[in-house]
Amino acid sequence: MEIPCVRALKGIIIIIIIIIIIIIIIIIHHIISACPILAKEQYIKRHDTVCAQLHLNICKETGGQLDKKRWYEHVPKSVETGQGGNVTILWNQQVQTDRTVPDN
Repeated sequence: MEIPCVRALKGIIIIIIIIIIIIIIIIIHHIISACPILAKEQYIKRHDTVCAQLHLNICKETGGQLDKKRWYEHVPKSVETGQGGNVTILWNQQVQTDRTVPDN
């Protein structure tokens, strides 16, 4: 038989754990749902990191010049020309279109 104090303490601990889990869920939801503060810098940085890996792979496939072999060390040039000059790879460049493209 447990002492009533111990039973009450277990109940309080369970309530505290549930509150902590709810707070963690709220924080995670805030971070992944386009937090305006993070969106200005961190989301762009994450996007550019993924695109840098794609840029490196495209350069490898087209024979572009590479300074680094590891994707996390790769710093894309704004304009890269593939081997033979038949492929041009652009990085963070606006593209002229005949229609308005959002976020161009």
